[in-house]
Amino acid sequence: MRTTHCRVRAFTLIELLVVIAIIGLLVALLLPAIQQAREAARRASCLNNIKQIALAAQNYESSHGFYVPGRITTHAEPITSNTADILHGGMETTWLPFLFPYMDGLAAAEAFNYETGTFGARPVGGPYNVAGINANYTLMQKALSNFLCPSDGDVVFKLDPTYAGAAGLSAVASIPFSRCNYAGSWGNTDWGQDSDFTPNLDSALGHLPVPLAAFTDGTSKTVCYSEVIQGGENDLRGFAWVSAPGAGTFMTRYTPNGTEDFYGEATGAGDGMPRSFFCDNNPPDLLCYSVNSDKNSFAGARSRHPGGVNAAFVDGSARFISSNIDGEVWIFINSINGNEIVSDF
Repeated sequence: MRTTHCRVRAFTLIELLVVIAIIGLLVALLLPAIQQAREAARRASCLNNIKQIALAAQNYESSHGFYVPGRITTHAEPITSNTADILHGGMETTWLPFLFPYMDGLAAAEAFNYETGTFGARPVGGPYNVAGINANYTLMQKALSNFLCPSDGDVVFKLDPTYAGAAGLSAVASIPFSRCNYAGSWGNTDWGQDSDFTPNLDSALGHLPVPLAAFTDGTSKTVCYSEVIQGGENDLRGFAWVSAPGAGTFMTRYTPNGTEDFYGEATGAGDGMPRSFFCDNNPPDLLCYSVNSDKNSFAGARSRHPGGVNAAFVDGSARFISSNIDGEVWIFINSINGNEIVSDF
């Protein structure tokens, strides 16, 4: 009796290559859609984060009668136009730790020493209070999950050793501080203006506490927070424990993700960009410094989202703002009492 053997037909090499090509084509078609869906989810999570910050700021205002300033500082001596007096006298910190009690961060609020601030209170021209820094740096190393945008990374910040040594902060140069992706609006100004005048900025988070009645442009049309991106290890961007532009604050001379300032006088964000202009030391104009080395001076709102940034408004709402927003409109919605008429943006 003969046994019949059935031969199973295998794929030819050409057929196998065709199948692989089809699979590759499907992956190429689906991958962008998957990536877009993931980014949409990250952007939505980021939008919720900044909305919660705005709501916390509302609760702070309800408790204190004014909005938390972008920069909180106490000076050991009267402020002068001397940079050392302005930047180094007394305690300094930002809006960030003051919102902890209103964002389920009561433990962090209780741990933060508000009398020493970020780098410790110091006399004008005197050394930093390293003991005061030690009181807070443990907390400042903890990841701030509610203050991080999932579209960006989570890079720690360390003081540049050269700067730390010159500033008397060598003891903390290697500490990995946490970062943040959200910053308070300093409006249409620059870092080089004298702080005798910059407390009066017409933005939600200047140097002075702003009562609700001051927002005459409307709370639903006044930006209080937007996004900033994190820089490298020694890059100040995203280090919201200090009020420097690009760290705890942003300016509106750049539109979101923009590369040229609104006035067309500076491009990019590199060394040598003028630190202050459109101020001529004639009251009531703002006083100026002739310093050109601060590459963060005009840091604007930036994000890793394609096409724009998330922004929160004083009324507690939040929305996505296009990078193509008109520069003048962007300036308008970051002022509290300019009486500009803005219909949509």
